[in-house]
Amino acid sequence: GGSGISGAVSIHSGMVTATGGNGGSGIRGTVSISGGTVTATGNGEGSGIVDGTTTISGGTVIATGTGDGSGIGNGTTTISGGTVNATGSGKGLGIEGDVTISGGTVTAIGGSKGAGIGGRGIDDGGHGSYGRFSTGEDGSAVIFASSFSFVNDGDNNRLNWQGVIFEGNQGQVYGRAVLSADKKLMIASGKTLTIPKDAELINNGTMTNNGIVNNSGTVTNNGTMTNNGTWTNKVNGITLSPESVPNLAVPDSETLTATVTWGTVSRTSVSNATDEPATLSWESSNETFATVTGGTVTTPGGTVTVEGTVKAVSEGTATITVAAPAQDDPFQDICIVNVIQPVTGVTLDKGNLSLTVRETGSLTATVLPDLSLIHISEPTR
Repeated sequence: GGSGISGAVSIHSGMVTATGGNGGSGIRGTVSISGGTVTATGNGEGSGIVDGTTTISGGTVIATGTGDGSGIGNGTTTISGGTVNATGSGKGLGIEGDVTISGGTVTAIGGSKGAGIGGRGIDDGGHGSYGRFSTGEDGSAVIFASSFSFVNDGDNNRLNWQGVIFEGNQGQVYGRAVLSADKKLMIASGKTLTIPKDAELINNGTMTNNGIVNNSGTVTNNGTMTNNGTWTNKVNGITLSPESVPNLAVPDSETLTATVTWGTVSRTSVSNATDEPATLSWESSNETFATVTGGTVTTPGGTVTVEGTVKAVSEGTATITVAAPAQDDPFQDICIVNVIQPVTGVTLDKGNLSLTVRETGSLTATVLPDLSLIHISEPTR
């Protein structure tokens, strides 16, 4: 069976429906879509769109594979805008091959044995592909993928991703993601979106949370934001000042200040949001030298300062650590305290000493409190 449409295809508006014949693809060839509504469906083992370069910058695209076909398969796919729903079947992927998604809203669901985005892998006969995935340098796409399967190098590395990306039920904001005024982000019930400490989400459109949002980063809401689920602003950092106390004399004390910060939402608040409690822990590495006591956070959220007190016990060095809970490991910071033992007095073993000319005598000095002995012997002039 043949493809519904083949060759060089450019679609800017209107409604286009392409269905492959038995074993054929909906659209086969070089495809450019900037508007309209396109429905491409494979038949038998066919993919929705296959074997070429697919560029999508706008419109609505629904691409469905059948048998072991991918939604969009076996080529180079670049998506910078629009709404794309790509669904594979069997071993088929949602979007297969060399994939770059820098904009738009994309849902990619693989078949029962296929990934949402990526490659099928190389079988013993040398068939298939490893797949590549990139978001571009300034990606702001919203991506819902059932899973990913790709070579983890270069642009494929998750550290280089940008945008809002879900893999299954777990989503994350990568880098700086901007939701345009016409974009809608809905976090469904059962899904969790994590906003890490160094990530930023700018909402100029519509954001609805029916699931869970864990925010350790920065959210700026210039649009509409509705929270019907659970939204928690998490602890995202703690600093302790001063960084060191170089000369703390026994038995003096020094005040330390811990500054705790949380993920924030600016411009407008999120209804029903909560700030993660922060029960601080204070610890001295060696209480023989210095002890520490400290307070905790009573009202979490934003930026909070809490004081602790370190007390000198005996000469030596101790590391003071303050820690706050977080999503994974606790955030913590340290202060190095060097304790010195001051001299409190000096005594001589003789209250007076009478000497004749050229006669010598000895005095023994005792330095307190360490009982060090200094022997002084000088001729009398």
